[in-house]
Amino acid sequence: MLVLASSINSCKRSKKEDVKKIIQQINENEQFNADTSLVFDSLKLHRFIQVYPSFGYLKKDIQFFYQNRNYSFAWFDDKGMLEQASNLINHLVYEDTDEVDIVVPYRQEFINLITTGMQDSFMNSKDSITIYKELMLTAQYFNYAKQVWEGADDSARIKSGWFIPRKKLAYSSLLDSLTKSSVNIFQQEPLYPQYALLKSKLRLYKTIEKNGGFDSISSSVNKYKIGDTSIVIQQIKKRLYLEKDLAVENNSNVFDSLMLSAVLSYQSRNGLKQDGIIGKTMINQLNIPIKKIIEKLIVNMERCRWLPAESFKDYFLVNIPDYKLYVYEADTISWDMNVVVGKVMTKTAIFHGDMKYIVFSPRWTIPTSIIASEVLPAIKRNINYLTKKNFEVVDLNGNVVNPYTIAWKKYSANSLPYKIVQKSGDDNALGRVKFLFPNSFNIYMHDTPAKSYFNESTRSFSHGCVRLAEPKKLAQYILRNDTTWNEIRIDTSMQQDSEIKYIIPQSIPVYIVYFTAWVDNNGHLNIRKDIYDRDERLLESLVK
Repeated sequence: MLVLASSINSCKRSKKEDVKKIIQQINENEQFNADTSLVFDSLKLHRFIQVYPSFGYLKKDIQFFYQNRNYSFAWFDDKGMLEQASNLINHLVYEDTDEVDIVVPYRQEFINLITTGMQDSFMNSKDSITIYKELMLTAQYFNYAKQVWEGADDSARIKSGWFIPRKKLAYSSLLDSLTKSSVNIFQQEPLYPQYALLKSKLRLYKTIEKNGGFDSISSSVNKYKIGDTSIVIQQIKKRLYLEKDLAVENNSNVFDSLMLSAVLSYQSRNGLKQDGIIGKTMINQLNIPIKKIIEKLIVNMERCRWLPAESFKDYFLVNIPDYKLYVYEADTISWDMNVVVGKVMTKTAIFHGDMKYIVFSPRWTIPTSIIASEVLPAIKRNINYLTKKNFEVVDLNGNVVNPYTIAWKKYSANSLPYKIVQKSGDDNALGRVKFLFPNSFNIYMHDTPAKSYFNESTRSFSHGCVRLAEPKKLAQYILRNDTTWNEIRIDTSMQQDSEIKYIIPQSIPVYIVYFTAWVDNNGHLNIRKDIYDRDERLLESLVK
């Protein structure tokens, strides 16, 4: 057993291969005395929880797992401990953690029990040691799954404004398949695919941090462009090389063509204006401490835990801080478009819906909040505001009312017994088409007459709904398999004086999400500004 103890100390150096050797040594040196049926008494589980009370919150999960297998062993067969145990031990004890605080309860006891078979007073036979090893492995698995695959509790999710329902994972079924398979589940964790991609970037940035991090860049010059020479350019090249925008290390102080490509890459993945010029905005971005980038990665990995791990054939995803709509086919991005999202005061909600309708030439029923803040004050100043905006007044029975017969000054938005509707037309705030995915937030996607906003790098201007830069393209995509709808019919439908409603035969999932860091199809880490100040609040809940 001393050989095993010394091996375990060296395991931090050689990790995976040594762990497998240790498991092999355990099975070779330790006589396996478990009952030949490989079944244990359920009372052992109760005793185990008494000895290790920190696992008490998992008792029902563990009990359910073993009841379904008639209390047969999961981590052992008649030859001893299975190789999958080495995957679990290595992952929980010897690999560097990539989270804020992944807690491994009874870490030292875990090592001692698994590797040396140390006996405590409650253990009076080799059988007991084997059973406790079995239960310790299962308890550690469930503890890890709860922390990493499920993530923070619902209070943290809701506090951060995330209303997409938490994914549900059958941990018992996963464990059952894990112990029967040769596949290392920790290499294919049941999480939204971005999780693994962000984890790989987290390791890169932690390595950079260990090696000294990023140097601060200070410059009195307002901008640098191709052909310029400066020691600052040399510093920026070093930074771009560390972050892999610059493929080859280059210590010259000349802004050359290779650096131009690297600058454009950096600007693109950080949501900056892609002009190939290093200005104050880019230098400010370069001076964000590496600690903040690491924290951003951790926060967005947590968000990945809240999304379904399953793939969908087709779905739409709007990433609010990126100001983009992504169209996915077979879980792969097919194309994207720019969008405008809600202002800070009228944030776009984070939720999931199912797109069911397209409405061409829509009318717009003004929400009470906008009537209160904008429309009613304007009417009270000048009744002609209604005509100018192509508005009509409708009573609660749907009848159009002459606005000049209404005593507007006596009403507030909440007491107004009328609806105010903007008629179809070029000036309609919803443009010429809208896309509905019914939800409690009254949020949808739509066209807009205010096209200039799409030229801005920061596009948070709406009252909460998502404005589309290319609404016709989205309509064509949705209708692509309906032979009765061609481009001419779509164009005609978008130019009517009254609404035309199309029911989508197979509803399309829509996810409106909030990721300030993600990895794109080219493997590049993208960083965006936290426009709604959600990152810090979520981080605080993770490190408590």
